[in-house]
Amino acid sequence: MSIAWIAFSQALEHLAGPGEQRERLAHACSTEMLQMKRKEIPQEVRAEFDALLQLIGKNWTTTAVAPSGPALVRALNEAQIAQAAAKMLVIYDQLTRYQPISSMPFTLSNNQKARD
Repeated sequence: MSIAWIAFSQALEHLAGPGEQRERLAHACSTEMLQMKRKEIPQEVRAEFDALLQLIGKNWTTTAVAPSGPALVRALNEAQIAQAAAKMLVIYDQLTRYQPISSMPFTLSNNQKARD
């Protein structure tokens, strides 16, 4: 499994959880995701990843102290929050396509009830 897929899987768990969308997005913007190297993202979704980082305001230098997800999300309006959540979903969807089927937690082959 790729580092990107793991980070975005965790992000989607937060986005789908309880609470207000702003709070869920703040938790979804993990340090691992925000500091991920571009080479860890497949070429096909790098533009979406770059757009997500630009949208949430990740424009600090690598030597600067990186703001946390909550600090970045605090500055967004409701439309930007919805847009960032949608971008995360698109990226996750694309990353999932690059994962081996055996790594998917809910495939028919891994689901005992589905086999019965």
